[in-house]
Formats: sequence, structure tokens, C-alpha cells
Amino acid sequence: MAVQYVATWADGHHYDLGSPGDVASLLTSLQRRQKPVVVTLKIRGDAAGLCVGRGLHLGVGHQRRGFAFPIGQPSAGYAVHRDVWPWARDISFDFDGTQTTFHPNETRITPEHVSALALSYLATGQPTEAVSWGCPPARLW
Repeated sequence: MAVQYVATWADGHHYDLGSPGDVASLLTSLQRRQKPVVVTLKIRGDAAGLCVGRGLHLGVGHQRRGFAFPIGQPSAGYAVHRDVWPWARDISFDFDGTQTTFHPNETRITPEHVSALALSYLATGQPTEAVSWGCPPARLW
């Protein structure tokens, strides 16, 4: 298996993934745990094996909300789905072992959107059609 993607998250978890299907399976597995965690997902290389710096921080594991933020593009903001209103309160996600608060405007995608957005972004550098980059970050990664 050629490593195309690398996923890391709290407690030193590190997975090398060979296909978009592997990425989707991992995100689904983490979502089912219902323990909010930030996954850093990076593309290892393009079809020619050249290094590509594209990647995302993804919030997975909350029962109704998630987030996506492009790595290295702080001005892009968080993913916003046009039909998802801000959550009623802050949500804490485990970010590399530290509980980190994400505000309602930062969690404007559902768990169902997280996987589709991740796969679209890794393939094209763009979010899915129904999602745009919107809310400016309250913190710099």
C-alpha cells in the first residue's frame, strides 16, 4: 500500500492511509466513538508522488457537529454549510491531548459533512459544493 494520507490525533495516534476509502473509514470509526477529537489529516503526495502540503484539521466525534479548517490557510476560516446554524454553545474537542473549545460559528458542519468535505478537499483543494470557508478563526493553529 502506498501511503497517500497521514492522519494524527490525540495520544500519539498516527495512521498512514492508502486511499480515500481508508480516510472515510477512519473518520467514520472515530465518529462512532462519540468522543470529540481533532484529527489532523494531510495528503502525503500527489499522483506523481510529489509532496503536497494540503491538509485539514477536522473535528469529529460530536453527535451533531463537526468542523474543518484548512492547514496553513488561517484567512480561509472554518467550513460553513449553508443550511447549518450555529450550535447553541461551545464544544470541546481533544486537540493533541488538550481540551480545546470551539465556538458555535466554528462548528457549522455536521458529522456527515466532515468526511465528504475531507475527501473533496484532499482531492481538489476545495470543499464540497454545499460548504464554503467562512468563519474566521478565533485562534491561529
